[in-house]
Amino acid sequence: MDSLNPKLSLSRFVIHKRQFSILVLISVAVINFPVIFSSSEIRAQMIDVTAIVGAVVTVFVFFTNTLMKYVRKRRIDGFLPFFIGTLLWLAAEFTFAYYREGLGVEVPYPSFADLFWLLGYGFFLFHNYSVIAKLRGILTIDRSMIILVSAAVGLTLGYILNLTFGVAEILSSTTDSLSSMIIFWSLRKGDPSHMHWFLMSASFVMVTIGDIGFGYSFALSPDVAGEYEWIWSIFFNTCYVCMAAGGIWFYLSSRRNYAQDNLPNKAANIPSP
Repeated sequence: MDSLNPKLSLSRFVIHKRQFSILVLISVAVINFPVIFSSSEIRAQMIDVTAIVGAVVTVFVFFTNTLMKYVRKRRIDGFLPFFIGTLLWLAAEFTFAYYREGLGVEVPYPSFADLFWLLGYGFFLFHNYSVIAKLRGILTIDRSMIILVSAAVGLTLGYILNLTFGVAEILSSTTDSLSSMIIFWSLRKGDPSHMHWFLMSASFVMVTIGDIGFGYSFALSPDVAGEYEWIWSIFFNTCYVCMAAGGIWFYLSSRRNYAQDNLPNKAANIPSP
């Protein structure tokens, strides 16, 4: 009988923001618990393990979203560049952990891991810019585009002037934050993508705070960076949670829309996420 009722058959695809937000907050607490409450002897290992776990989950989520576009042939925006970015970040986390656990470098910075992070930022920016380019056809965001281009120029100059002190990473994360915020601000609150881009914006804000904090600590001294690394790790882990949650929200919304479009009665009133 449920299959005869469009509302009932689609009820499992309805997403409630409040419950989803609570799950996100719980995930933030769970992934950061080992970092905050572990002893100083194993805290570095907990930082590496939680970062890798967060990166692995994020890669899986955006791999799934990419499959929907290129394997299942669904008419949704593709995540291939973003998925590549998450793979590069996962490589960065493994490289960072290898320097510390395998080579015994207490604070592996700068290292080859930074190259993977920078490349990942580039793919994220490409994805965000592609979305902005599509939005320009229906929304007025020229002023925001000026901000984005200015930040991109600052990224290039920062890379040339001072890679050693992490200026490039800070400007990269700032540029991605601005681009995702541009999209978030441009969307109406009732838009199904609003929650997705809120979470994506939050993830880049978190990583920007972490990059600035870690870079400033390292500029003071490597010992200071090592002592306070766990604080900035909280922001990096929260970035992964928000990024993965944004991808999950997109996946669930896409499944709901796909189910709704394939119902005989398309006039069913399904609440927006």
